[in-house]
Order: sequence, then structure tokens, then C-alpha cells
Amino acid sequence: MKKAILSLLIACMATAGHAQDHMHISSLWYGYNGIPISEIDSITYGELSHQDKLPALIASDPNLSLFNEALLLTHMDDSLVAYINYDWYIEPGKPTWWGRNPMLTLSYYKFTAFVEPNEVYARYGIHTIDDLKAYAAKVYDEVYPEDAAITDPTDRRNSLNRFVSYHFIDRYATTANLVALNTEVYRNYDREAVDIASWYETLMPHSILRCSAPLLTEGEEQLYINRRGIQDRADERGVFVKGARITHSASTKNGVYHYIDDIIAYDKATQDVALNQQIILTTTTLTPELMNGEPQKEAFDGNTISYKITPEMEMEDIRFSGLEEIWYSYAPGFWSLDNDELVIEHRGGEVAISFDIPAVPAGEYELCLGCVITFGGGDMKIHFTFNGEACGDSLLITQPMDLGWKSDAELGSEQAIAENDSLLYTFRWRKGLDYFYPDDEEKYKEYRMRDLQYTGRYVVTRFTSDGKSGNRLDVTMHSNSGFQFGIDFIELCPTEIYEKK
Repeated sequence: MKKAILSLLIACMATAGHAQDHMHISSLWYGYNGIPISEIDSITYGELSHQDKLPALIASDPNLSLFNEALLLTHMDDSLVAYINYDWYIEPGKPTWWGRNPMLTLSYYKFTAFVEPNEVYARYGIHTIDDLKAYAAKVYDEVYPEDAAITDPTDRRNSLNRFVSYHFIDRYATTANLVALNTEVYRNYDREAVDIASWYETLMPHSILRCSAPLLTEGEEQLYINRRGIQDRADERGVFVKGARITHSASTKNGVYHYIDDIIAYDKATQDVALNQQIILTTTTLTPELMNGEPQKEAFDGNTISYKITPEMEMEDIRFSGLEEIWYSYAPGFWSLDNDELVIEHRGGEVAISFDIPAVPAGEYELCLGCVITFGGGDMKIHFTFNGEACGDSLLITQPMDLGWKSDAELGSEQAIAENDSLLYTFRWRKGLDYFYPDDEEKYKEYRMRDLQYTGRYVVTRFTSDGKSGNRLDVTMHSNSGFQFGIDFIELCPTEIYEKK
């Protein structure tokens, strides 16, 4: 008996000028979780009602009435109504040894809001929309004096518009997956050395925020926005910023909102102090499609996954050519941060991949590519271009162990460890992160990413950020013999951190 498929159609497509008359469906079926094309009799589209969208959810909460008034005044609510992206889908490829391959996955437009209830505004003497306008102007006219005269709240440069839009990210992030791929990954972190964190670009142009989970009480997780420090103490540079704590959450089809107990803004103190930290963009947070669709859900549920992504799938922040596909993979024990990575397998020739990277606060940064080289690549050359400028000559890439890498345990003394770090840096390598254990099985628990010779951070360049411009990293790889190369994360670290060390 043939099956009918009901699919939700985003209500705003007509206003966005998109005619929806087809749906991509994979013609491959491997018998995992999919429905073969021969079994599909029809596809029916249903409309996602306004009441099932994030703006309506926010409007329905009387405790958020002041923020909702600002949301409507700026028309930012119009940016939060999309749901299914029918122009993009993930088609699973051949079954692999590392796990399940669900057959059909759509990409979604989803959003997360971090919102102050009325009582938080009241603590700052903000009771009316005019009070909130004045507060926003005080904050953002200092950061963007060139835009102080813009009074139209629908203009993206207006202070109230900036205030409202900074409260949103284009991902569906619950308290369970806001700071890591899933809560199972939490136990792989050294919680005494670092607060688990994820960084996101917000809907305010050229801005970011940090979500973190300090371990403050045994067995109790608390989530914060724009916090700095380790647990309840200052970080190694002597700075502590409390941040805004998440206190309550509610969700709907295309989004989720979180109450926060303090006002957040992209002001000078936030940029210069709270966010003056090592920024890590993990694989799943690199582009919305990986976080908003089924891949993230599968990984969150603890399933081992591997999804094929083809060049035709127009990801918002990642593009590539020269390959038939790349793989987005997650598996407990993977030698990668949060156990997920983008895997590039190539039989030879040239491969190009580019990343749009969020703007970061003004300052000097070192840009590193966290990567895993598992086999091949003996003749692999790699060339980087950052913001249109070449980053040195093409370099021969090999595993760090072939460049003199030695484990800290083997080296013994702090001096020997420092000397080995310096040796690797001459080849533009840093060892892996020292606070994440990829495999939490007892026999592997002693191995941090820093202790694994196949992982490392490749130093791409140092650059100066003006704090008001986005960034682009272009990577070109060439090999005659083929290679497998795993892209794990992108790191942007203020140079003062390394200089202080």
C-alpha cells in the first residue's frame, strides 16, 4: 500500500516570493529509516499556523510584554516566521561502518531567543517602550556613534533594532543542546579547567554571543549568556563576568525562548571584557543547517550518524567544490571536539571549501583550524586565503607526529613540553585542546585531544578585527594520492592569551 507524505509548508513563502511546487526526495534507499520512492503515492503540504511560530509564543507570555512591544515595533518578528527550507535537504549516502543513515532530512529555519522578563527591565528603571528606547540608545550610540541619528526602529542600524536583534540566533537551541551537541558530551570536558561553551552569531549584524555551562553545583547544570570565568571564579587572566542566567524556557515549532535574569547587549563592556576569550566555532555551530535539521536531532539522541552533503545543498555559511560530497559525522569517541566533524575524503586533485565566519570584537586574533588527519595526505598541499588575502605559501600538510610531535607524558618536564610546542609552531601547528577527552571510556580517559598525535590546530594566520565586519576563510587542498581530512572546529583566539602564556 502506497503512503502519503504530509509536509509542513512555511507560511511566509508567498510573501518571500518563493513558489513551492516541488520537494526534493532521495532516490536512494538502503532500508534504514527511509521510505522508497516507489512507496510514495502523494505529497501533501500543510501550513504551519502563525500560532505555532516563535513571535506568537513570545506575544502570548505576559511576562515578556515589553520585549514583545519592541519586537513588533522593530518588525524583527517578520524575520522569525520561516520554518522549512525546501531548497535545501540532506541526503544520506551509503551505509558506513560508523552508523545509521536516515534517508530523508529537510533543513529548517529555526530561531532561539534570549529574553528579559518585565521584572528584569524594572530593576533598571525600564517600564515603558520609551524607557527601553532610551536604554538601547545609551548602549548602542556609544558603540556606533555614526548611526546615532537613525530613528526608524525598522532600520537595522537603529539602536532599538540592534537591541532586539541581539537577543536572537538562527538556531534551535534548547537547554540540552545550547552549549554542546548533547549532554552526554559534557562528561568529556575537564569541568575544572573550562566552562563548556558555544558561540553564535546573532541576528544583529556583525555580533556574537557566548553560551556557557559552568559546573557550579554537583549534578546541577546552569546556563549563562556572555559569562566569563571558570565555574564561580576568575579565569587565568584574573577576570570574572557573571553574565545572564537562563531561568525558564518554552518552545514551539520553529523556535524556543529562554528567560534570562539580566539584560544582554553588545556593548563595549561585553565586547572588550566578557567576550575577550578563546572563541571556538564547533562543527555543528558552523552553519545553521547542521543544527536545525535531523542530523543534530539524531546526534542529540545519542545515535552515531554520518550524513552526506553535496555541493548543490546551499549551506548558509559553508561552500565547497571539487568533491562529490563531504560528510557531517558524529560518533561517541571520535577524535574531535564534541565528537563531531566534517570529513573530506578525496581520491586526488583539488578541493576548495570556504567558511563564512562571524565578526568578532575588535582586536588582534590568531586563527586556527582544528583538524584531524587520519590517513593519506602524504603529498597534500593546503593553501589558505583569509578575507581575500593569501596566508603565506602553499604548505605540505602531514600529521603532527611526523613533524616531531611528542606527548607531554613522554616529554616529562615543563621546559621540554614548551620546547616541543615551539618546534611544532614553526610548522604552524599547535597541539590539540587540553580540556577535552574525546572518549570517556575509562581506558581512554587519560587522553586529551592534546595527547592525540592525529589531531591538532593548524595556525592559519593572525589578523586584526575591526569588530564590525564578517570574515571569510577559503581553504584549497591538492593531493595526487588522495587523503582524508577532518575539519573539527575554527578557533579565533585573542593573541594576548597566547602572549601571556
